[in-house]
Amino acid sequence: MRIGTVAKRSGLSTRTIDYYTQMGLLSYSRSEANYRLYPESVLDKIEHIQKLKEARMTLQEIKKIMACKEEKATAPKLNEVNEELEHLQSKLASLQSELEHASPEERRYAAQEIQLKMVPVLQMITTLLS
Repeated sequence: MRIGTVAKRSGLSTRTIDYYTQMGLLSYSRSEANYRLYPESVLDKIEHIQKLKEARMTLQEIKKIMACKEEKATAPKLNEVNEELEHLQSKLASLQSELEHASPEERRYAAQEIQLKMVPVLQMITTLLS
């Protein structure tokens, strides 16, 4: 697909797609007429990028995650961990949005519960990283 088609189908501007390409988030090949041709799978990548951006991740963080995904053959467990972390980040963003509309008592209670559960989670993450 040419960039205009990708833009139309993804809902993004050609400028945004070009920026993602320059950052190395999207890959393409060249036609005989020197047009950039994107594979059909680029739409899935763009959707993935948008979800990660909605989870408040920077493009640099997204690039690192996508690089890890591409190393799937050499590190399948790492991809599994990354997918779980992405899911958790998305869930946390959703919960944060819900807490913004909660009463002060509900927020205080949620903060206490989260603090109690964070220690074991951080210990597990530390174990994964060592």
